[in-house]
Amino acid sequence: MRFPLEQHFRRLYWFLLFNFALFGVTVTLIGATIPKIIETFAWSYTATGFVLAAGSVGYFTSTFLCGFLVQRLGTKRVLVGGLSLQALSLLFFARYPSPVFNLILNFMLGFGQGGSEVVTNFSVLRMERGGESRLMNLMHATFCVGAILGPILLGGLLHTEYSWQSLYRLVALFCLLTAGGFATLSFRSIDEVEMFEQRGSKRVQHRPLLILLFLIILLYVGTELGVSNWIAEYYVKILGTSVSTAAYIVSVFWTGVLLGRLILSFVPGNRHQERTLVMLAGMCTLFLFIVLSLSRPGVTAIFIFLTGLGYSGIYPVVMALIGHYFKRGQGMAVGIVSTGGGIGAFMFPFPIALLAESFGLRVGLLFCAGMNLVLLGLTITVLWCTRTMRDHA
Repeated sequence: MRFPLEQHFRRLYWFLLFNFALFGVTVTLIGATIPKIIETFAWSYTATGFVLAAGSVGYFTSTFLCGFLVQRLGTKRVLVGGLSLQALSLLFFARYPSPVFNLILNFMLGFGQGGSEVVTNFSVLRMERGGESRLMNLMHATFCVGAILGPILLGGLLHTEYSWQSLYRLVALFCLLTAGGFATLSFRSIDEVEMFEQRGSKRVQHRPLLILLFLIILLYVGTELGVSNWIAEYYVKILGTSVSTAAYIVSVFWTGVLLGRLILSFVPGNRHQERTLVMLAGMCTLFLFIVLSLSRPGVTAIFIFLTGLGYSGIYPVVMALIGHYFKRGQGMAVGIVSTGGGIGAFMFPFPIALLAESFGLRVGLLFCAGMNLVLLGLTITVLWCTRTMRDHA
């Protein structure tokens, strides 16, 4: 099946696909090496938590700023600069034991990742046919591939004579080479796509929609990462499985996310993204509640996979809606909504951990399921809002 991609965009799109897979590697890399970092440098859990949180702070600061910078500096400069910053931070991360030094480096890494997020979403929106999200879903599917590949690379490296820190240097090299590759490409077709002017009244009407999409991404990222980060521990402490079995469950969850995005990327002519958004939010809400009501690990794994399937298309579909309803100031809209994801990634670990510590892990994950209900309500509101906008167009 041929993708709706114009000839002059194809080379750039393939480079962006590779870069988004690399983005997935960089996002999971530090988390995958946390046991080795604590063992090697004797960091406390508190110090480790601050270092990890710095990456989220850098990310949501960057996504907010880059939404404006792509309009001022252009997409190429923002992307190449972000990749260079990632390369610099990974080159020195975990080289020295100081938590403060590594906290600064992880902030830099998150800041660079924000540039990749905003520029990629902004560029794909310019390539996508109006109202569709096929290219966006495929792009975000490659992120899942990278997120799965990073820990696998680490596992293989641990069985060789090379140090675990060498993986950081290898990924830094790939970031630098990718930045060099993008420097040779033209982003003119992205930066100079004609932007249609809108009347002031319509811009006002779109502000509530932007807030709704911001909140959806905030809750989506927070709950998705909450499930991903805690489901293995849930399997060990609540369902009584081995640690090795629990580790595979995380892969089951992300396989559901990956498969869902691949399926959606091959669905042509989807002009009703709002309905798709409601369906996906309903799936991840329902299936997560089912997961938390089951006691058999095998059956639970099926519904964890289905939960991942529900989460899969929420982010790409939201970006497609931005492309459809925000013709003017699109880079700013992408940056603002992407910032919601960074804030969600930063905020959610704290209440989940607090509830799990005080009332048990099941209650901590029930918090995620409850937030999914709020997420579902927001998607229904988006459906109503966009119908109202079309009726008054």
